Amino acid sequence: MEQVMDRLEKESHFEVKGSSSSILPGSSMDGDDVCCVCGDGDVNNVNQIIYCDMCNIAVHQDCYGVPYIPEGQWLCRRCKLSPSAHVECCLCPNTSGAFKQTSDGRWAHVICAIWLNEVLILSNLFPLFVISVQFLIVG
Repeated sequence: MEQVMDRLEKESHFEVKGSSSSILPGSSMDGDDVCCVCGDGDVNNVNQIIYCDMCNIAVHQDCYGVPYIPEGQWLCRRCKLSPSAHVECCLCPNTSGAFKQTSDGRWAHVICAIWLNEVLILSNLFPLFVISVQFLIVG
């Protein structure tokens, strides 16, 4: 019961006011939203910016690995798998942004995984995106 209450509290906290859809065709409501992975706001018919219905992050379908836009509610991987847990990137100190889970159960930003050579991205397809973090330990 506690998990249900946590989830409901989290959903109400992140509720998007006045929006019942995860996608806004073309551009965003105010025209300023950009993908939090690539930083670009351009969209087309096959690569829309979608919004998590819980945390409201904006991501391109291609950047986050979402091949199609689901009917109704869409949740990012972080909100789907750990809606009430505090999540930190294992590769940087930032705590907000588009996260995906690593193969060892930690969390990393998609952009961190793209830019760091120590990270192996096995697949970008949702939900099969897996990050393997391999650090060189010196000394």
